[in-house]
Amino acid sequence: MPDSVLSSAMPNTITIRPMRLVDIEAVGALAGRIWRQYYPGIISQAKIEYILELMYTPPSLREQMEKGHRFWLVSLNGVLTGYVSAEMQGDVCYLHKLYVDPATHGRGLGRALLEKAIAEMRPKMMILGVNRGNIAAINFYFQHGFRIVEIKDIPIGSGFFMEHFIMKRTL
Repeated sequence: MPDSVLSSAMPNTITIRPMRLVDIEAVGALAGRIWRQYYPGIISQAKIEYILELMYTPPSLREQMEKGHRFWLVSLNGVLTGYVSAEMQGDVCYLHKLYVDPATHGRGLGRALLEKAIAEMRPKMMILGVNRGNIAAINFYFQHGFRIVEIKDIPIGSGFFMEHFIMKRTL
């Protein structure tokens, strides 16, 4: 990412828009960069690669969109830096993904994505799973009104599990 995009002296222009099918490759590439940069030390490299293959290939992202997962993309100064996906089931919104390039943390992008999902979905409750070792994300969700309600290990194949705190927020 060019330094000029991340310069703190530069005003931050944040834009959020719905993801389109033509964005699938770019989102998959961004996910790969984020996961490979952020998750070492939290989960194994083998698990990172497995999850990327499971959830971020073009066919997988397309399938998620076709199943009703809605995605929004955030750009900072014109550069794609993050994404969120959510799905409604009745009055409950399941937040499936919320990821922002670590180089842009602290600039309000995660908050903006979360607020966008809430505004668009208009749920009475929001539920998400967050890796139990991802302290920064857990604290982010605490700051935005979520509370831990369950500890859950979800098998995802090849001997891997999503070791999650399930968090909820009533809206």
